[in-house]
Amino acid sequence: MKIRFGKLSIIGSQFSKRIKGKSVMFTMVVCDCGIAKEVRIGNLTSGSTNSCGCLGSKKSSERLMTHGQSGTDLHSRWSAMHERCKGYKERDRKRYTERGITVCPEWSSFETFRDEMGEPPSSSHTLDRINNDAGYSKENCRWATKEEQSNNKSSSVFIEHEGIRKTVAQWARDKGVCPKALMYRIKAGWDVGLALTLEYKHSNKMAS
Repeated sequence: MKIRFGKLSIIGSQFSKRIKGKSVMFTMVVCDCGIAKEVRIGNLTSGSTNSCGCLGSKKSSERLMTHGQSGTDLHSRWSAMHERCKGYKERDRKRYTERGITVCPEWSSFETFRDEMGEPPSSSHTLDRINNDAGYSKENCRWATKEEQSNNKSSSVFIEHEGIRKTVAQWARDKGVCPKALMYRIKAGWDVGLALTLEYKHSNKMAS
């Protein structure tokens, strides 16, 4: 007797994969629609995965007939979010699927996504995950500019000057300094005050 979770039937034994230094258990399943895939056992038992994706696609298609926003900018962003997590493209598989980044079940509904996130403030705002290791959900997402997203990354470099702490990008913007030149100066050990105030002149070499 096959063990089933929604439309999925387990057809293989359990096996582990190392993801971000942790051992995660997977198994092979086959969907009622005929597609076989590897899934996290935890996602099966929690109920967050109950089809290969066809169930959500079917429900989404049905909802598209009622919300009347198919083809809008917001709907395109919602669709792109789902496509990234499904790993259709190789780069998306490495950045999302293999890391276990998923979309919360509630957001299989475009209407719910729209009601909880609203329209982006501008065309330069994109959907940003606050915790880069967690999935897409109301609690973990916001509309943010590229600079705001960069500031959210652990790799952002902060500078403290006169009791104020900002990222290199923020200081460069506020002081009118080239961000690359400012980064170079800080790494080269310049005095912070001088690095922030000395005019940057374009040349074949970085300002010194």
